[in-house]
Amino acid sequence: MSQSSSSPRRCVVCKGMDAIVLLEACGHAFHSRCIFEWPIQACEVCQTPCDSIALVGRCRAFPSSPPRAAPGTAAATRRSWDEAEREYCMLLMDLFKEGSLPLKSGMHLRQTLAMLLNCNPMRITKKFKQQDQLGKQTYSYHPTPAGANYKRHVQRQKQLTMLRDSFYWQLKMQGGNAMEMMREAEVDFWLSQIVSFASAVGQSVSATSMPMPTTPTTPPPVKFDPTERPLTVECYVEQYMPCLSQMDWEIMEELKLQNTDPLPWSGQLDDLSVSVIDDDGCLLLEKMTVDESIWSN
Repeated sequence: MSQSSSSPRRCVVCKGMDAIVLLEACGHAFHSRCIFEWPIQACEVCQTPCDSIALVGRCRAFPSSPPRAAPGTAAATRRSWDEAEREYCMLLMDLFKEGSLPLKSGMHLRQTLAMLLNCNPMRITKKFKQQDQLGKQTYSYHPTPAGANYKRHVQRQKQLTMLRDSFYWQLKMQGGNAMEMMREAEVDFWLSQIVSFASAVGQSVSATSMPMPTTPTTPPPVKFDPTERPLTVECYVEQYMPCLSQMDWEIMEELKLQNTDPLPWSGQLDDLSVSVIDDDGCLLLEKMTVDESIWSN
């Protein structure tokens, strides 16, 4: 069954969401970073010949998704660093330096990280002061990085996706639209890069980007406020009659002589609030105090 163009796609390599490269010959979708060899001659999973790719992505123009602030502006995302984001960022830096990412030549490391993390570039600089010339390191693509093989490549991309998803989960726990904005920033970044990169490596692109709607934001949980007073529960009880078949007449008479109320509530019948007496001899009571003795043997 073919996947609907209105739903985000899952990468066949790392199993992560938001794949943007579609091989129309076989239907497999990839993150651009998860493709091992460029240009593509055949699907790396099923070996179906394929010399052209289509780009798919999620559209930000969605009513529930506010416009995203550009990195470097005052409105850009501000948050404290946690371990998941730091490890995700460190692995991105390693892949950038070895030249295995599908980025256009000349991209700056600090700019790349700021766009993928949707934050101010100075936030990157302050966190990684130990990195020499962070803002001056530029990207150069290496088709076969030192020690590269397909198995190692897949392991690295699965690790990156796992760290990314862990980071996204932390954002989701904070509430709001932070995670959706981050996903949109990531998809926008890779889509903008793959067009220039494909041209540089001679990769044919058969279709322009096909927008997909973003995942709707999770509605806030419903809050139930406690009531200020107990609810009134209406109930029916049978009206006491001296000739009830369930009780012996002598016992009933004896109870009446002892001024003992045979019904299981405290007080006399006249003290109860009666709303309705129907034709079947039933009383609709507005309230009733039950005597604890009815629960004893």
